[in-house]
Amino acid sequence: MTGVISSMDSLVNGARSGAEVLVERDAVSGFARVTVNGRLILEGPTGDFVPSKMGGWHEELALRHGPFASPETLADRLESALAGPLGRIDEYVERRGAHYMAGR
Repeated sequence: MTGVISSMDSLVNGARSGAEVLVERDAVSGFARVTVNGRLILEGPTGDFVPSKMGGWHEELALRHGPFASPETLADRLESALAGPLGRIDEYVERRGAHYMAGR
């Protein structure tokens, strides 16, 4: 991982040349991680993937692009946030899933 996204501007600026939104889940522990281009958005128990628990720019994301309550709906909102500034979302944003904590 190459850092943490700390603001809406940081999210958009880090994805100017394209974005990979990655949702990783561990079915055993119930933990998940969401990253954009290798930069951390949120990591923790899946029940923590709500704006009211996250605060800061995550609440701004929810106000601008809609509520979220899971790693997958957070990824949906991130894609919406990138759609306007990046223009053609289908050409720039790739989303995929993976196993979190794989190999433990």
